[in-house]
Amino acid sequence: MIRALRKGEGCYDKKLAEKLSGCCNRVGERCQLPMCPLCVHQLGSSLVVEMLACMGLSSLWKTDLQISVFFATVPGTSYPIGQLDQIDLGSIGRRIRRQYKRLGFPLAVSVVDISLIEDSSGENAPSWEACVSSVVVGLSCDRH
Repeated sequence: MIRALRKGEGCYDKKLAEKLSGCCNRVGERCQLPMCPLCVHQLGSSLVVEMLACMGLSSLWKTDLQISVFFATVPGTSYPIGQLDQIDLGSIGRRIRRQYKRLGFPLAVSVVDISLIEDSSGENAPSWEACVSSVVVGLSCDRH
């Protein structure tokens, strides 16, 4: 994304590219732009934690209850530039729920984010991909 913005001809493209490239992985030094992969990932992670708090489950972090956190790309959800409108978030959500039910997850809170994936080597064209961030509560250790 940054490389494409640096090549852009818009009056704000280069400024945006510099702001995104300067985003650091440290608290207080984020750019907070809605298209920044680092900031979006952080937001997804914090949303999961906040959802648990809203559900009255924040105390689970302080117990011996097993809590697993994972991040994964949703298979089959890669779309070329210009086809972002083809992503069906409802279908992705139903697919994730079915998978979690089949796996027997007792309680799962998930966030789906759509990210622009670029191959730094330039061999593959950039594409949009759906990624899921989840917190699973109550999963026994022998099932990991």
